[in-house]
Amino acid sequence: MEKRKFLLWKDVNISGGLLGEKQRVNEKVTIPYLFQSYEETGRFDFLKNGWNIHKKYEPHHFWDSDIAKLIEAAAYTLITNPSKETEERLDNLIEAFEKKQQSDGYLNTYFSNFCIEYRFTDLMMMHELYCAGHLIEAAVAYYEASGKRTLLNIICRYLECINTHIGKENGKIHGYDGHPEIELALMRLYHVTSEKKYYQMASYYIEERGTKPYFFEEEAYAEKIDITKPHREIYDIGSFYVQNKKNTDNINPMMIPKARQERVYKWYLPSKGAFAQFSANAPVRELKEPAGHAVRAMYLYCAMADLAEYDETLLETCRRLWRELVDKQMYITGGIGQSQECERFSYAYDLPNEGNYCETCASIGLFMWAKRMLCLELKSEYADVMERALYNGIMSGCSSDGKAFFYANHMAMYPKQYTEGSYVIQSEDRISPIRRKTFSISCCPANYARLIASIGGYFYSVDDDNLYIHLYNESSIEYCFSGIKTKIEQITDYPREETITILINPEETVKFGIYLRIPGWCRQWSCLVNNEKQKLKSKNGYICIQREWKQGDKILLITRMEPVLYVANPKVRQNSGKIAVMRGPIVYCMEEADNFTELSDFVIRSSEKIMVESTKTFEGFPVLCMKGRKTDISEWGNKLYQDIHEKKQIDVIGTAIPYYMWANRGLGEMLVWINAE
Repeated sequence: MEKRKFLLWKDVNISGGLLGEKQRVNEKVTIPYLFQSYEETGRFDFLKNGWNIHKKYEPHHFWDSDIAKLIEAAAYTLITNPSKETEERLDNLIEAFEKKQQSDGYLNTYFSNFCIEYRFTDLMMMHELYCAGHLIEAAVAYYEASGKRTLLNIICRYLECINTHIGKENGKIHGYDGHPEIELALMRLYHVTSEKKYYQMASYYIEERGTKPYFFEEEAYAEKIDITKPHREIYDIGSFYVQNKKNTDNINPMMIPKARQERVYKWYLPSKGAFAQFSANAPVRELKEPAGHAVRAMYLYCAMADLAEYDETLLETCRRLWRELVDKQMYITGGIGQSQECERFSYAYDLPNEGNYCETCASIGLFMWAKRMLCLELKSEYADVMERALYNGIMSGCSSDGKAFFYANHMAMYPKQYTEGSYVIQSEDRISPIRRKTFSISCCPANYARLIASIGGYFYSVDDDNLYIHLYNESSIEYCFSGIKTKIEQITDYPREETITILINPEETVKFGIYLRIPGWCRQWSCLVNNEKQKLKSKNGYICIQREWKQGDKILLITRMEPVLYVANPKVRQNSGKIAVMRGPIVYCMEEADNFTELSDFVIRSSEKIMVESTKTFEGFPVLCMKGRKTDISEWGNKLYQDIHEKKQIDVIGTAIPYYMWANRGLGEMLVWINAE
């Protein structure tokens, strides 16, 4: 298996460009805003002081994970913007976690505050190991950024406790978490500490998952829960509080576990099997396709890819799941997880536009998995998916000002469904026609913040003799090849512009290879070295320039960027007769603010050239103008139906902007897939 390693986020300087701009907004606005939001919603108070029943906030059993992701995000900023204030803020939170830790190492504020005797009794739904996983990732990030080991030591004690209770040995719980996360976190900890026990724990959770008898059934039987009863929603302290808010003085938090036992455990998805919602319907090597909760699946696949570096038998499974996902269930934006119901995948080629889910966290999980696959084998399609998800399905999750967020990322928006519709599910804050300041379940904002803060760690990988450049943005690194310190700089405004300049400055002449990804969307490209055109062929989507490099050497890569019309596989019934528009890796959409109402009536003349209006831009991206037609509605009056021969059309120009920027100008219609002649 190929052996390459990605350079750490702290070794890559994102000096400008689109991602540099996003990092600055993230650092100066989004992360401070999340600290404020977590303070106002009681997350920090719950960690430090427990729960006061008269407070207005509603604690959740996964709040530890929210705080952990925020610690992780803030830790990444300490390299680009060292701040004693940020360090002190993080140290105070870490101190609170240390005080909350039980004498045997156990650490979960929800159980510690309410029902410690019920710990490890409901691994399927109560997110204990999921929260532990995010604390591990926070500990690793803060250690790498600051050198401080306090949180790392805390989490290592917690892992000793977990390992005492859960594992393959007799007398232990032979189980795993309902929401994968600890597995990939343990692998990350293993890479930092080289402690083999963390690798072994991650391997156990993955190998045990989905084996029979099903652990989640046995867990239910142990708690005397009748799994044959109809489905009942989970009762956490928040929902219990809401249901009893008229009698808050009489709430006893110890009642919660008893109420919790009323729901059914046996999640069954048609054709997928029992517990497919948790990717636990079969041993991992037997999984045939992505199923169930999209984020759970992505985090599991990340861990499987991590383990595949040491156990190649997992690689074929990862490849199979990858093909089934990107070929049959991935949106053109890199969004995944079509169904609002249980935040899950539906089935192959089912890609609805209105009412789709595409959780921001799911695209982030796909991005993380793609990087791990790229570690295993050098194929540009993995980096292509990273790029597609990043610039479309992930960046759409945060507003331009950095203070509002999408949980679900819709592919089409007709606001009346939300303002005048009758669907109860659309009243949920996660399924919103506009970005929201906060959510009752708030995983996405901090997940977005930690990814953008650490984005440099996804750009470059190296082996003994080569540098691999996977993503393009203004950035720089320093690395030693054959013992010679070499500075590499990208000078580019990609993906807004098509030209990428790479400067190579070794301290003395040195030979190594530079691999450049040719994006999958790119139909025409050229490469020059020191102004001499190169005759190169790409292999697996990369070109390789192998030579002796000296100070002042320069590579110029030009990726021709023209608007391109895409069609979907005919099996995607929702997009039959429709096209989507991309320029480079950027998916465009039509938005009411630039056009007219009833966007679904617009028909593009696909034979006409799309005009690039560079004088009008959105965050530096040009607006695209498309010739088309729409119905002359003035002729209809109050008729509901009309003879087709009476229908009159008028010529119009449709305007499209980058999809990730929609909904920054208020409520309105939007669509990605446009009717075509």
